[in-house]
Formats: sequence, structure tokens, C-alpha cells
Amino acid sequence: MADLTNGNGLPEEQLTALGTQAGAGDGLAECVSSDRYTVAALTDEASRAGVNASPTVLVNGQEVEHSVEALRAAVVAAP
Repeated sequence: MADLTNGNGLPEEQLTALGTQAGAGDGLAECVSSDRYTVAALTDEASRAGVNASPTVLVNGQEVEHSVEALRAAVVAAP
């Protein structure tokens, strides 16, 4: 799969083909080619949300304690 240590990953065509084989929907190719989900874009979005450590879990914008029980409760309580 993608090598996240140096930023090299699968070519978009191969990633899209694998996603299609796995049953991903029609919007996959657009999503893969979009700049919305680049590391830089996601890092910027996380920074704007106040994330400054990893792992950080947010549900509806609220940080969740690092436990399965807390995550489950937050997801169940989410609208």
C-alpha cells in the first residue's frame, strides 16, 4: 500500500482501481484526484480544529477520551 513515511503512495489510477474492486462508490475517482484529502490539507484542517497531538479523536468536533467505551458512548450520543 502507500508508503506514508516519505509521501510516496500508489498512483491515482491504481488506488482508484483497488477501491473499485473493493466496492467503493462512483465518487472514489473524484475523491482520490481531489486535493481535499492530501496530508497538508488534513493537517491544516486538524490544526484549525485544535488538534495538537496524535492520536486525537473528535466526534462532532468534541475530543473523546482514549477508550473504547468513551468512543462508543460519543458515537451513540451523536445526532
